[in-house]
Amino acid sequence: MKISASSALVMNWTDTRLYTGPRVRRYISSLDLSEGDGMLNHFRPDQNYMHTQTVSGRKWFMMRETTEFINAQSEKGFISQVIIPGAGIAPFSAALAESYPTSKIYDIDLYGMEGKARLLKPEFSNISFITADLEDTAHWIGLLLNAGYDLSAPGIMVLEGITYYLSKPTLLKILQWAFENHIVVIGEFGLPPSSVIEEHREYPTRVFDTIASLSNHPGISFYTREEFTDLARQAGFSNITLTPMREMQILRTGETKPFEKENSCWIEPFRLEPMN
Repeated sequence: MKISASSALVMNWTDTRLYTGPRVRRYISSLDLSEGDGMLNHFRPDQNYMHTQTVSGRKWFMMRETTEFINAQSEKGFISQVIIPGAGIAPFSAALAESYPTSKIYDIDLYGMEGKARLLKPEFSNISFITADLEDTAHWIGLLLNAGYDLSAPGIMVLEGITYYLSKPTLLKILQWAFENHIVVIGEFGLPPSSVIEEHREYPTRVFDTIASLSNHPGISFYTREEFTDLARQAGFSNITLTPMREMQILRTGETKPFEKENSCWIEPFRLEPMN
């Protein structure tokens, strides 16, 4: 399946060792990343290295947090549900479906769901593919419920790589709905480039400018840590955990490189618990 340049770019910046199952590996090998070659060559080696570390780090975080949630619910005798808004063509849902065949996974996006379903439905019966505009929250939530999502069962929502492209009122609505329905939310948000140390500031500026110009997106939503925390509190959450990439890099690789200095990365992973 041929995929867009921006999607291919993110795939090229992903450590493929995150996905080890034979079926998810077959899915990855079926993706044509050639559209991303031009964009990849648009960046210098140091820029590609920094974005590979950042993208791989955030994906590692999502996998760790989601699998820990599923395992914890399984120990209690519950079947978990995973909602992935902005799922795109990423192999995350396939990796989860392969490792946890009893879990129910819901991929939601405006583009790519039909093609992804053609490739993955023969392999996985526990993934639902929902085509919807995330800005129309009432519509996609209705489709999610129609697809079988059970509001009385444990759920986790993964907002990976998507908060940048949602309007702030829409993100607030999504978080409010998650809180009201006792859904754990994990994800990451983009820090304002001005808050990043000067020697790393060009990395987020250039990549967001490049992606925005190719996708004709009206703008990127950035948050300071205080702004995002305030938004989560407005939605009802009080148990809010932010994990600086510097700390997460140690957990993932055993060292801080390349985020040795404070404020050296431009994204911040988070976890929101609906109850204290």
